[in-house]
Amino acid sequence: MARLFIGSFLTEAEAERVSTVTSARVHALTSDKSDDLENFNARALPAEKLHITWLFLGEVDDERVKEVSVKLQQTLKKLGDMAPLEITYDELEIWPEVNRARVAVVTPSLPPPEVQTIAAAIRKELGQFQEQDESKEFKPHVTLFRFSPAANLKDVELTTQPEILLPVKQPIRLEDVHLIASAGEYSIIC
Repeated sequence: MARLFIGSFLTEAEAERVSTVTSARVHALTSDKSDDLENFNARALPAEKLHITWLFLGEVDDERVKEVSVKLQQTLKKLGDMAPLEITYDELEIWPEVNRARVAVVTPSLPPPEVQTIAAAIRKELGQFQEQDESKEFKPHVTLFRFSPAANLKDVELTTQPEILLPVKQPIRLEDVHLIASAGEYSIIC
């Protein structure tokens, strides 16, 4: 079984810029040996993993991967006349909430309408391949940090001074939308 998602990566330059800032934040945080930090582990995602997830599919039988790939290519072809766009992530958020944080993400305050068009088409055409029904609303984001176990970040200075990080810009062309396998490392299938 392959663990799959449909996503688009940040450009290499933008991913390196973001990763430099987030890695420095985690390093500063882990250097502080306060009691607040002994209860959880903070991890910055590496540059090569910074992406927007259009649809998480989960575990897909190996024999169905080709079918998923073909369906994605057909879906993107239907959207084919869509002009390139840019997502500007200008807000830093803690999910699900600051006192039990699992992730820190950047989100756009005003995503281009085409983002929802792309997401809706992908979800409509490829939702049948999902491990479970994810009918929740699509909210474009890029995950920057993961916390394990869930952390109380109320008094932790991980996300202060977001201006040194924001905005994060991501140009999107339909050619940038990929079927990706996640097995430790990410590998593009198509």
